Amino acid sequence: MAWHRTVTILLALVGAVPLQAQQYPVFQEQLPVASINREVLFTESNYGRALLASISEHESQLVKENDSLLGDLEREERELTELRKQIPAPEFATLAKAFDAKANQIRQTQGEKLDALNKQLDAGRFTFYRQAETVIRDLMIERGIVYVLNEQAILMSTGEGNITPDVIQQLDALFASGALQVNDK
Repeated sequence: MAWHRTVTILLALVGAVPLQAQQYPVFQEQLPVASINREVLFTESNYGRALLASISEHESQLVKENDSLLGDLEREERELTELRKQIPAPEFATLAKAFDAKANQIRQTQGEKLDALNKQLDAGRFTFYRQAETVIRDLMIERGIVYVLNEQAILMSTGEGNITPDVIQQLDALFASGALQVNDK
């Protein structure tokens, strides 16, 4: 019976000692990874806003020009329709052919102007992102960052590694100093 009592005391002591949860190593060091949102970088920067405003202004001018040209063409077409009743068919055919050529030329010219605006936007974005790469590389060196990921490629994040606002701040400073300029053609 004495051994019963010893086992009971041992069991009581073992039960009294709290069991420690198994501890797993937790990685406490910051990973040398950051993220960036390229679209926000562009649209929220002063350079991006200035370029988009410039393109928008040119597009508005082009729309006004298109509206004016369309009004002129519609007026000319009505006049041509009236002339059709008054002139011989061969003469009308010549005038109609000339009108069609003029309308097609205007359409082509206006299309080329729109293409030029799109190319200007693409060139501006290219210039901006080349400058942004320099700023990002400098931040990587300064902060010991090894990888910069596109934010859209990240499944989950605390957001602490997002360097977009820091890059925007530095690019805005370059823009304010004139080192980064919108090429407004």
